[in-house]
Amino acid sequence: MADKQLHVTAGAGSGRPWAPAVTAPASRPLGHLEAVFVQSAKKFSSGGDTVTLGGVSPTLYFASRPTWEVGQLQTRDFVALWDHGERSFAEEPPSAVLAFFDPLLQADEAPPDDVTVVLRDPVLLGDALTYAIEVVAGIVPADTGGCSVFIDVSSGSIAPFAVG
Repeated sequence: MADKQLHVTAGAGSGRPWAPAVTAPASRPLGHLEAVFVQSAKKFSSGGDTVTLGGVSPTLYFASRPTWEVGQLQTRDFVALWDHGERSFAEEPPSAVLAFFDPLLQADEAPPDDVTVVLRDPVLLGDALTYAIEVVAGIVPADTGGCSVFIDVSSGSIAPFAVG
């Protein structure tokens, strides 16, 4: 599980240890986290077996084991690591929950229900991130407002990453 690793350090000049930036894949294990990655977008759409997150923000992560860690990395860096390592995301696709929100909904309107999926083949074009998906549970809406994708590292299909 140590094959897919990121070396994460505090952002240059930030002086904030809680605002890491990815510098390069780690050459040796520095510590391992069982993290959840979160990607949020302003707009969600789907078509067939794909979903697209429009206006996607940087990818956040948080972990409580073995230590408490939080941070963010550019989504392009997250996508670039998809097929790296022996147990890469490409070889063992992660499970995720699509959670919907829409700030334009009226008080009595509810967003679509959450959907559990398996993610594959990410493609990032500008600020639009598209995944091929396999639906595990739920119904994927055709389009809606905002969406957050909670990508589960502890499911065994995603190797932890190193933090330094």
